[in-house]
Amino acid sequence: SGVYDLTAQKDHEIKQGWNDISPMTAANGFTMERLEKNSPIKILQKHSQSPIEVTRNAIPPTLLLHGKDDGVAPPQSSKMLYEALQQQNPSTRMQDQIELLDGVGHEDPVVETTVGGPTQSIIFQWLESVIEKA
Repeated sequence: SGVYDLTAQKDHEIKQGWNDISPMTAANGFTMERLEKNSPIKILQKHSQSPIEVTRNAIPPTLLLHGKDDGVAPPQSSKMLYEALQQQNPSTRMQDQIELLDGVGHEDPVVETTVGGPTQSIIFQWLESVIEKA
C-alpha cells in the first residue's frame, strides 16, 4: 500500500483532519505544485507519453498490495497506479499485478511480509511467476 498521487492524498488527509501533521506535505515544501510534480503517478503518466521507448519500458514488473481497510492511503491510489502502468506499454506490462486485500489495513502488508501471512504468500507466488517468465 502506498501513496502514488500526492495531491489526492493531501485531499484525503485534509478530510481526515491530518493535514497539520502530514510529513508528506512538509517534505514537498507545503505547496500543491510540488505535490503534483513529485507524485509518482503524475511522473509515470508524463513518461508514458514519451516517444523514447526506453523511458516507457524502464519500470520493472510491479506487484501492488493494498488493504481494502487502509484508512491512511486509500486503495484507489494503488488502482490508479496500476491503471497508469497498464497504459504505459500494455504488451510489456503483463506481469504487473494488483491485489486488494479484504480485512487488511495500512500496516498489515508490511507486518505479514515480515512474519508471514497471506501477503507474504502473494509476494512469493508473484515472484515465482515473474522469474519463470524471465
